Amino acid sequence: MILNFLYLLLLFVGIATLGALCAVFWQISLLIAQVRGLFPQVQGILREVDKSLDHVSGITGDVEGKLKETDEALRAVTSIFKTTSKVVNALERAVATPLILNAAVLGTGAKAAFCALRRKKG
Repeated sequence: MILNFLYLLLLFVGIATLGALCAVFWQISLLIAQVRGLFPQVQGILREVDKSLDHVSGITGDVEGKLKETDEALRAVTSIFKTTSKVVNALERAVATPLILNAAVLGTGAKAAFCALRRKKG
């Protein structure tokens, strides 16, 4: 009697275990089906990302080209400013400095002449 009861209990536990395993395998099969359904979506997303990256690469190339052009323009402007600075320095040495010295000498001579005339009158 107890042995029959244990056999029935063992049979019940075995059936319950098999039922639980069937439920687990069924859930796993559903999960696999869902994952398989996601693969086309993931592939579509990856294709869109790849297209976006190609677009970004194109934009980056355009920006790099514009930056190179800007860099060349800045170098040209810097060269122009350096040349202008050299020209201004040369003009200052050739024209402004002698002109200022001559004006100072003329002013000193005029002051001396004014003082000499004042002494003669006074």
